[in-house]
Amino acid sequence: MQPRRFYLFCVIGGVVFVVGTLVQWLLIHLGFGATASYVLKGVVSIELSFTLNRVLTWRERHIDLLGALVKWNVQKAAIAAPDVGVYALLVWLGMNWLVANIVVTGLFSVVNYAGGHWWSFRGIHMPRHRAARASRRARLDMSSRGRARAN
Repeated sequence: MQPRRFYLFCVIGGVVFVVGTLVQWLLIHLGFGATASYVLKGVVSIELSFTLNRVLTWRERHIDLLGALVKWNVQKAAIAAPDVGVYALLVWLGMNWLVANIVVTGLFSVVNYAGGHWWSFRGIHMPRHRAARASRRARLDMSSRGRARAN
């Protein structure tokens, strides 16, 4: 795990958490139940987190954008059942919806980061870029050897 990248991922998660919580609060005040509003805010949060993480956390990676978006959503769908299940259980046990949100977010942060880092935003193989770098390195090596012989 790269600490700087994980820190940025967590900061983005915090921003998305605040936006999602505001969406959920609004939905609850519009008459949606705690669990239904949690699911709806989840959709908003998933797409917002994809966008921010693509632009900020994994910006240097060469990825297939559509493929990454599909993988991100598949990853989130796979995590959704246990995520919502834990949330619903905590609320059913009497925990405040906001506190349950915080607990569930904390529990699933590392899992979400790992999925994004090693699957959703995994860089695609770019042979031309690697070949170009290798060619530049070879030229640099040759020019430094030539300078060494001249000295």
